Amino acid sequence: MTLKAGLAGTISGILISILFFVSINMDAQYQKISIHYLFMAACLVIGGYAAALSAGPKNVSGRLIVGVTAGGQAGLVSYCLWGAALGTGVFQKGFPALINNSLQGLPNSQTYLTVIERTSLWLLAFLFVGILGGMLGGVLASVGNSQKTKNVETLKGPQMALNISITAVPASILAAALSAAVFIPSGSGGSHPGTILNVDILPGEWPLITSLVMTFISQLALLLVIPYETQKATHRCGLDEVKMAAYVCIAAFPTLFLLLFTIKGMGIILNLPALGGLILTAILSLMSLYILLMKVLPKRTLLEAPSGDRQLAEAKWFGTIAGAHEKELVMLCIGCGWAMVLPVYGTVFAVLINLLYITSGLDFISLFNKPEKLFITHGVVSMGLFIMAAVILTAIYLFYLRLGRRYSRHNNTQH
Repeated sequence: MTLKAGLAGTISGILISILFFVSINMDAQYQKISIHYLFMAACLVIGGYAAALSAGPKNVSGRLIVGVTAGGQAGLVSYCLWGAALGTGVFQKGFPALINNSLQGLPNSQTYLTVIERTSLWLLAFLFVGILGGMLGGVLASVGNSQKTKNVETLKGPQMALNISITAVPASILAAALSAAVFIPSGSGGSHPGTILNVDILPGEWPLITSLVMTFISQLALLLVIPYETQKATHRCGLDEVKMAAYVCIAAFPTLFLLLFTIKGMGIILNLPALGGLILTAILSLMSLYILLMKVLPKRTLLEAPSGDRQLAEAKWFGTIAGAHEKELVMLCIGCGWAMVLPVYGTVFAVLINLLYITSGLDFISLFNKPEKLFITHGVVSMGLFIMAAVILTAIYLFYLRLGRRYSRHNNTQH
């Protein structure tokens, strides 16, 4: 189900990007027509609709979740390929000047802060517009569709949603820490004299806000997946992976708090956006602790433990990976690679690329005009980081798979 949603979202994001680049190269008389906006919105809705139907969840809420996943993925793919470049304000054609004003005439310091703020806001815009479009597609897939197809998932291999969420949570926390370290000056973000809490949002704090939003979304997704996987688990090895996911969700709040406190001190904690993000993360961590104590651990005691020392060692070190297929693991690594790269790229690297553009014009690319340089740079860097992460994870997991299979065969020959 998660695989089909991600695939539909990726295809929709690529189609939206193609429509964007086609529209900006149209003649001036066609640029006044906003029909390409409708085509982009249609791609989001159709992607969510197709994902909800093809994945085949049996209820309305399941189809909405699939549609939201596909739409959010489409928005984020579009952001990485071209949307982040809009934060510089260099591109005027095809988008209203109201949301993409030029930076000309601003002092250098204000220009840098404006680029930081706009790039972060564009990330949130692409994410939530994608979510809304995908949700609408999920709603349309549920209306008048009484046929309930069963979604078939393997119980042997690692589940996509669980593992991607496990990867996205620490990646988002790392993005929050890097955002605070890179974009928030030392000594800022604290309270004003005579006040306890700073309610002002400075432009340099927007990368931290976007990373906290992504932390909340990824942690919420993990929290929703844990009870589902707990109910579905039929053996202790599979439930141990769910238990690990619960530990990741529980550790999110103390890890985020310690990182922000270590990097910027108590001043950043007393900043309203950071404090709000920490409170939401703490609530989700407590809810995960409740689920662990009330659902995961009680069911674990009911499942039969592996018998024999060798079977116990195999379950401890390899789990059920010996029963997985190479194709499943490769798709899993692609999804985890995307979840690993996206938070850091969207909140830190994309902003740095835009700042580099307005200061140097990206002179290391000389074959294209300036706007084209920026679009190409964002696409190459984001996709390059994603491919590198996916390849490394695939190599590690396939090596681990072979070790698990070899150990399992050795165990079988001993009996």
